[in-house]
Amino acid sequence: MQAYTAPIIIAVAICLILANFLTIPFAVWQYRKYGFFSFWKSILIFSFIFYCLCAYFLVVYPVPGQWDNCADVSANALLVQTHPFQFINDIKVETAFQWTVPSSYLQLLKAPAFYTRAFNVLLLFPLGVYVRYFFKKKRKWFYATLIAFGVSLFFELTQRTALYGLFKCPYRVFDVDDLIANTAGAVIGFFIAPIILALIPSRNHLNEQMRLYQSKKDATYGAQLFEVLLNIVLARFVTSFITNISHVVPDDIVYLVVFYVLMVVVPVVWKGQTIGAKIIRMKLSANKGSNLGALNRRFWLVYLPFMFAAFSRALPSQTVDGIYVQLFVIGLLLLSILVWLVYIGHILIRWMKKERTPFFNRYANLEASRIGRKKE
Repeated sequence: MQAYTAPIIIAVAICLILANFLTIPFAVWQYRKYGFFSFWKSILIFSFIFYCLCAYFLVVYPVPGQWDNCADVSANALLVQTHPFQFINDIKVETAFQWTVPSSYLQLLKAPAFYTRAFNVLLLFPLGVYVRYFFKKKRKWFYATLIAFGVSLFFELTQRTALYGLFKCPYRVFDVDDLIANTAGAVIGFFIAPIILALIPSRNHLNEQMRLYQSKKDATYGAQLFEVLLNIVLARFVTSFITNISHVVPDDIVYLVVFYVLMVVVPVVWKGQTIGAKIIRMKLSANKGSNLGALNRRFWLVYLPFMFAAFSRALPSQTVDGIYVQLFVIGLLLLSILVWLVYIGHILIRWMKKERTPFFNRYANLEASRIGRKKE
């Protein structure tokens, strides 16, 4: 069992690392190009990456502990198997299975040759589903066959060459039955795919959704949230850089100043664009009054939970004894947590209810609009 769970755990770990590095750039690309973030498209892409990693690591792991692994490989070991459907003979050798005796079918579960082949069928079954999703039409099954055969051949060559020379001797068998089983699994997945794909939006639906959002001039709810998030991340980065150079001013004060500059000063100078807004092609403009007043109101609405958090961190550092002071500090900390929960909860609930504008832009009387690409 560990031979199967360890590669999957490795694939999960790598996927989490990739998600940390790629999610924000991928979101920037989607908001910049389409004006919205497609969760389904993201899920499909990351699930495909996760599947590819799982399939690869299941094929190559466990790896030898050293480069010169020839001593671990038996001199009589069969490293190449070129007889198609050899696994049928292997099953007959390992069990008392007979085609004409139905009661002997249970013996298949005891045969390593059978469940090894079943695993190889399942290995590229998801690939057939993905191919069907992208090619859609049933008559494209030949594409699934070619792609699956190519992927399976890549796996077998990887095993035969000991990870392309990474190890001295091959530690897995090049088996033609694996090629047949892998390819068959993908083709089966291709034909069964409509049952699975009925649970997710089609490519046509996602493409139509993208065209719809591209044509809108107003920035989406998610885009407005993401603009603020980019400025928060940038403010944290600049604050860390400044405080690492100079420890004279407390972090919270530096963050207040930096965040104010990014959220108010920069968009005043750049005519309604924060750095985050410029990245995703968005512009802020006041419905009533001046941009400066509206941006100031928005800043304090966004900064309020950060302010409570800063107070809760600052007060415990005061060397003041007394049960009432301690209770006040605890109460302030709980209040800070409550404010954060209310903010996050309100944002998520309004997002699920398909609100057009987050509360901080709505109460500040700011309108967020998309900026189209300049024509060359």
